[in-house]
Amino acid sequence: MPKEIDRFPLVGELNTNYFINYGGMNALFRVPKRNPDILENIKHEYRTIGFTGNGGRVEYRRGAEQFEFSRKAAESGLLVLPPLALEGDKVVYPFLQNAQTLDVYFHTDNGDPNLIIFQLIQDLRRAHSKGFIYGDRWSGNMLVDPQFGLVHIDFDLKISGPFARELDVAQVAYHALWAGKRQVLPVLATFLGKERNWFDNDIMMKYLRGLARYFDKTKVGGLEGTAEELIETMQAVRGKI
Repeated sequence: MPKEIDRFPLVGELNTNYFINYGGMNALFRVPKRNPDILENIKHEYRTIGFTGNGGRVEYRRGAEQFEFSRKAAESGLLVLPPLALEGDKVVYPFLQNAQTLDVYFHTDNGDPNLIIFQLIQDLRRAHSKGFIYGDRWSGNMLVDPQFGLVHIDFDLKISGPFARELDVAQVAYHALWAGKRQVLPVLATFLGKERNWFDNDIMMKYLRGLARYFDKTKVGGLEGTAEELIETMQAVRGKI
C-alpha cells in the first residue's frame, strides 16, 4: 500500500479510502472490502422497488472493473472522476478537497441548483447514449466541485437488464430531489418531462415511487408526497409538448 497521509480514512460500506500522496498530489487509495450483509440489503431494495423482478440485475464491481468503468467514462467526456492508477485490485483516485456532496451544495447560498440539475440530466442522457449505466446514484456519489462542476464518483455496483436506464434515471431524480427538495423540483420536472425517446416513462415512474416508499422512514426518506408532485409536474410538462 502507498504511504498514508496522517488523516482518518473515509470508510464506506464496500470500501475504505485511505489518504495518500501520489505524485505530489493528495489522492485516495480505494481498497475494496467484503460486506455480504450490505449486498443482501441492496438486493432486497432492488427487489422491493421492482427492478430485479423486471429482469434487472445488480452485481458488485471489483476494483479493476471500477477502474476501467471510470477511466472509459471519463475518456468519453462524461462527468466522471478519472482514476489515476490501478494497484492490483485497488484504485487510486484524485482527492477533490473542495468538492461537496449534492445535498450540501444545494444548501449553500452561492450554489446554482438549476445549473447542476441541467448538468446532471444532460450528462446522464449522454452516458446512456454511449452505453454507460452509472448505477447506485445517491447524493454522496454525486459531487459538485468549484473547479470541475458536477462529478460522479463511486462505481461499486453494476446494474444491468432491460430497464437499467429507467432505474438510473429514477435514482438520480429521487436523490437529486432529496438533496434539493422543492427548490429543484420545477427544473427537474421540466428537463425529465421533455424527454420522449430516452427512457420508458411509466417504468421510470414506477421505480421512482418504489424508491420513495422504500426509503420513507430512513434518513433519505420523507419524499412520497414530493416524489408524486414531481411525477405530476413531469406529466404536465409532457402533455404540453
